[in-house]
Amino acid sequence: MKKWWKDYLTFNKIERVGLFILLGLIGLIWVLPKYFKKSPSKESIVLQQESGLDSIKNDQLVNNQNFKDNLPQKHQLFFFDPNTCSEADWGKLGLKPKTIATIGHYIEKGGRFQNPDDIKKIYGIKPDLAEVLIPYVRINAKKVSKRYDYQRFPQFKSHQNTYDSGFHKIKKTTTIRKFVSIDINKADTLQLIDLPGIGPTLAQRIIKFRENLGGFISVEQLLEVYGIKDSVFQILKPQLICSKEIKTISINLADFNAINRHPYIGYQEAKAIVKYRDQHGIFKMPSDLLKLAIVDEIWLQKITPYLNFD
Repeated sequence: MKKWWKDYLTFNKIERVGLFILLGLIGLIWVLPKYFKKSPSKESIVLQQESGLDSIKNDQLVNNQNFKDNLPQKHQLFFFDPNTCSEADWGKLGLKPKTIATIGHYIEKGGRFQNPDDIKKIYGIKPDLAEVLIPYVRINAKKVSKRYDYQRFPQFKSHQNTYDSGFHKIKKTTTIRKFVSIDINKADTLQLIDLPGIGPTLAQRIIKFRENLGGFISVEQLLEVYGIKDSVFQILKPQLICSKEIKTISINLADFNAINRHPYIGYQEAKAIVKYRDQHGIFKMPSDLLKLAIVDEIWLQKITPYLNFD
């Protein structure tokens, strides 16, 4: 008996040829557009790049405008000269009192802003705020003298040398630096930046280390700040002093986080101190810390000035 499906699934010679031709045409229609795809012209590429750059610039403008819009209502934007700007005007521009005091101290010491970008060096001014303020800076060049002017910088001393050139006398002025003592426990970032070999980043590291430490007890501790080379320190050392104004940690009252925050106290030491205190009571004197197996005499001498046992 002939099966019914053979009538539908069998082809004669002519039908098979037609089927192959149809499949070939379908394949050509699918492949040919890929070979004849039109490549973009140079002009279109340039336009795409320009549009991309424009979008980036627009994003930057939007971000800048968003920062301006997010400023508190009391903050204002206006043209100002940072060398003559009053405390009230600095406040209107969005600066905090501590930052304004830093600028005032810098100006009193004879410092001057030479160009608008100098406000980025002020510790306490956020980069976003600095970028907003820079377009409004208008520095009066006539009132800005040379950076190492003797009248503004008493640490520089001018000497007049007169010599005979053989034809006429020439008066030559040379500036010789006279070192002035800098208290590393009181110096702000602007004073530190004026030291040879100290830039804005290093100045901020020094201040951050000083705050975490509680204050320096010797100028040699500057060598513990990452980035200060011994060669630079040896140059600075003759003009550095260290006032004995430090903040101490209450070893018997401070919690684990407060103790562990100190640069000289690691996680294991802080953990051992708190555990011993909970089990055996308060520490009465520095030598009691030697009861901890994890510490030694060298560490104790280093940390003792920063501890109080009240």
